[in-house]
Amino acid sequence: MGAFSSFFDNLYTKFLLRDLLSKAIPGFIAIAGIANTLGVNVLQLLNEDLNFYGYLLLYGVSFAMGSLMQFAASNKLIRVIKIHAGDEVSKDQSDEMTISLKRLKGFLVKYQKNQLILDQRERLVILKNMAGNYAVAFLLIATSYFAKPYIQQYPLFFIILVVLALLAQNRYHATEQSIWQKITRD
Repeated sequence: MGAFSSFFDNLYTKFLLRDLLSKAIPGFIAIAGIANTLGVNVLQLLNEDLNFYGYLLLYGVSFAMGSLMQFAASNKLIRVIKIHAGDEVSKDQSDEMTISLKRLKGFLVKYQKNQLILDQRERLVILKNMAGNYAVAFLLIATSYFAKPYIQQYPLFFIILVVLALLAQNRYHATEQSIWQKITRD
């Protein structure tokens, strides 16, 4: 019974809260809002027969958009939201990552046996992500109204911009993973 309960607890905590509520739903809101600006009613498309794979694809694209929004809005050029908690602001983002990840490692080691504290930290991280991502989603929708003529005239430019942002996000997370692995080896 403990494993079954743990499975649903992790599903609720890790998937529903972090992935669905703080990434996929804000991503979907942004996609639907921007599409609506361009005259495409995404909600009407959802009422049509989408099979399991269609919903899976929609979830994946929405999650990617939410993740991209969080990355772009926390980028050192924009800095609307924060990913790494702390007061330090550095010109070198990897320094900021290193400091934040060292703090995380210390926190996790210190409280590894206190699940209540770890759960509370997870909730705070999720709330931080949700607030930032929902704000960015609505900011994108508002911006899309002003950018509508440009988006319609140069759609390839905006697609390339999204691809470049995703590639930059990939490099960021690769750096973050590398720093995390180095910290945990030390």
